[in-house]
Amino acid sequence: MNINRKENSELMKNVYSLNSEQSILKRKDSSLSYYFARCVPGADIQAHGQVVIDSKDPKYNYYFALDIQGADIEAHGQVVIASKAPEYNYLFARNIPGADIEAHGKAVIASKSLLYNYLFAKDIPGADIQAHAQVVIASQRLSYNYLFARDVPDAYVRGHGSVIINRGSPMHNCIFAQIPGANIKEHEYVVLTNKQIIYNNCSYTFAQIPGADVKAHGKKIIDGKDPKYNYYFARDISGADIEAHGQVVINSKDPKYNYLFAKDIPGANIQAHGQVVIDSKDLEYNYLFAKDIPGADIKAHAQVFNPNIQVKSYKKSR
Repeated sequence: MNINRKENSELMKNVYSLNSEQSILKRKDSSLSYYFARCVPGADIQAHGQVVIDSKDPKYNYYFALDIQGADIEAHGQVVIASKAPEYNYLFARNIPGADIEAHGKAVIASKSLLYNYLFAKDIPGADIQAHAQVVIASQRLSYNYLFARDVPDAYVRGHGSVIINRGSPMHNCIFAQIPGANIKEHEYVVLTNKQIIYNNCSYTFAQIPGADVKAHGKKIIDGKDPKYNYYFARDISGADIEAHGQVVINSKDPKYNYLFAKDIPGANIQAHGQVVIDSKDLEYNYLFAKDIPGADIKAHAQVFNPNIQVKSYKKSR
C-alpha cells in the first residue's frame, strides 16, 4: 500500500502553508511530520519521529519506519504492535529490516484476520506457521484453507484438507486433492460417494490425479450420461473403458460428440457413431464425418444433403 497522489498533494499543500519546522511540530500531526521528514533535507528526524510515535497511528508509524533514514524502528514497531492492526503488522514485519517478527505475528494471530494470517505465514520468514494455520483452520473457511495449504511452505496440508473434506463440495475436494501432501483417498471418497449428478463430472478431473481410481471415476462419468465428459474421459484418461464411454455418446444422439469420438478415440465404433450423425441430419457434422473419418459411409452422409444424389457406394479407406 502506498500513499496515493491525492493524499500526497494535500500533505504538500499543508506543509507549504506553514512557514517553519517548529510550526509543523507544534501541530502534532503525524501525516505532516512524516511528509516533512521525508521531503525536507536536514529535518529533525527524532522530533518528527516522536510526533508520529505519540500519534499512535499505525499507518504513519509504518511509513516513517519504512521511508525515513534514522527512524527509531523499535519504537515505531511498538506502536504498530500495540495498535493490533493486522494490515500494518503484516507490512511492518514484511518490509522493515529489524522488525520484531514474533510480536507482529502475535498481533496478526490475535486479530483472527484470515487474509493477514495467510499472508504473514506465506511471506514472512520466521513466522509461526502452526499458529497462523490454527486461525485459518478454526475459521472453517474453504477458500483460505485451500490457499494456506497450497501457498504456505511447511503447511499442515491434511489439517486444512480436513476442513475441505468435512465442508466442501466434490469440486472443492477435487481441486484440493491436487495439492502435494493431500490425502487423495479421503478427498476421492467425497467425490465418488456424492449423489448429486451435477458434480459427476468432477471425476474427469480427479481421474487425472496420480493414484486415483480410474475405473470408479469412469463409472461415475458413464452414469452421468453426459456425452461431453464421456468423450473427454475416453480421450484423456489412460485405462478408460472406450466401449462403455462410446456407448453413452452413441445413446446421446449428439452429432458433435459422436463425430469427435469417432475422430479422436482409437477403437471407436465408426459405424455406430456415423449412423448417429446421419440420423441427426446435421449438415455440418455429416460433412465433417465424411471428410475426416476413415471408414465413414460417404454415400449415406452425402444423401443427408440430397436424398436423390447419386454417389458410388464406398467407404473412405483407412
